[in-house]
Amino acid sequence: MQPENKDRTEIPDRCPHCHQKLSSWQQVLLGVDRAIICKNCRKRITLDIPLEDDGDNKKKENKN
Repeated sequence: MQPENKDRTEIPDRCPHCHQKLSSWQQVLLGVDRAIICKNCRKRITLDIPLEDDGDNKKKENKN
């Protein structure tokens, strides 16, 4: 049984522009950096992952 993680964004296995298959290494880089350049079409592939602002929440708590 695999744990469900609904917050995780799926990493595509193909370029959304030219549909060239991404290598495993490209998928890892995309997951870490959230943006890579496709080797085939030279267009940017980005993941839209909302960033958590934990620092802002801590600053607000300290002001109270």
